[in-house]
Amino acid sequence: MADKSEKKKETTNKSAKKTLTKKSEKLTPAKDTAPKQVNVDPAIRLKQIRQLVRNNNKSIMGEDYIICQIYKESRFKQFAGKNKHNAKGLMQMQRNAVRQVFKYRQQKNKRKNDD
Repeated sequence: MADKSEKKKETTNKSAKKTLTKKSEKLTPAKDTAPKQVNVDPAIRLKQIRQLVRNNNKSIMGEDYIICQIYKESRFKQFAGKNKHNAKGLMQMQRNAVRQVFKYRQQKNKRKNDD
């Protein structure tokens, strides 16, 4: 009788602790500093970007519009265009454009507070 209950416990413990994948590859040696190509699933990256936009969108633009703009400008690559021009970030905003947007927002908020 005790054997059956022990077997049930083992099977429930095994099902509760499912291992998704096992890897048996060797670790990379410290002297190996050559860059490696890493494949990133675009669908996963899109989910991450969508979550970022959803949490941080303070504009009147829709989420889908902003995500399309990000894709068009950087293909969801965080460091797109780095060292090629002064545009930065996923939306590839240039410093002067950011200043103009910030200045416009300040003026708009000031008018709203004055009314």
